Amino acid sequence: MEEKRKIVQVNSGRRIQKQDLVATEIALTIWLNRRKYFYLPCSPEHLKYLVTGLLFTSGIITSKSEISKMEMRGYHCHVEIEKARFRAFEKNQKQSPALALKNIPGKSWKIKNSPVTISAKKVQQLVAYLQKYSRLFLRTGCLHAAGLAKDGQLICLHEDVGRHNAIDKVVGECVMKDMDMSDKILLFSGRMSAEIVLKTCRAGIPIVVSPAPPTSRGVEIAEKQNITLIGFARGNRFNVYSHWKRLEND
Repeated sequence: MEEKRKIVQVNSGRRIQKQDLVATEIALTIWLNRRKYFYLPCSPEHLKYLVTGLLFTSGIITSKSEISKMEMRGYHCHVEIEKARFRAFEKNQKQSPALALKNIPGKSWKIKNSPVTISAKKVQQLVAYLQKYSRLFLRTGCLHAAGLAKDGQLICLHEDVGRHNAIDKVVGECVMKDMDMSDKILLFSGRMSAEIVLKTCRAGIPIVVSPAPPTSRGVEIAEKQNITLIGFARGNRFNVYSHWKRLEND
């Protein structure tokens, strides 16, 4: 979603009054078992996917069956989860779930040996899809995009003003639709930081492709958690930063 705004554009010293499109940003408040826990700046589309993905990638839930109720009231999302999961979340909330692999209940996060591979041709093709179908970015220049692909085909794509939110929307859609993510590839428009790689790990996705680079911590986590990071995917070239055995020989 975007909005028209009056602006003054300066070009070579000349001032021109015109209208421009800006991306819509809202503030979402998330209530968990009747308590306010999250305040999230985000784009206003697909908010239930966003909340579900955030709860999943934060380790608060492990499946949609643990959500007993989710209700939107304006830009307030009220969620009820199983009491056992809520108690585990409260016990661990002092340690940010977005930044740590330890002390999060529910499962081991390391990606198992995955048969998923990718060719150089598919890397180029998928990045082209990401750029082509990021419609709000093309109109406003100000959103991040994330998508999921399998066998060279784009399955879903979401955009958001927050880069983490874009991934959470993708994961949330998969969780709500009971889609397996372990045989798919994540496309992402932004840099692959530690938190982004952790979200990928928790979703069970073995390969991440981005036109942007990773951070040192992102690479370190990817190495330990058996994730293939492909960055600087632009034109005919890209860099593979971890677990390059998943790259097919052309």
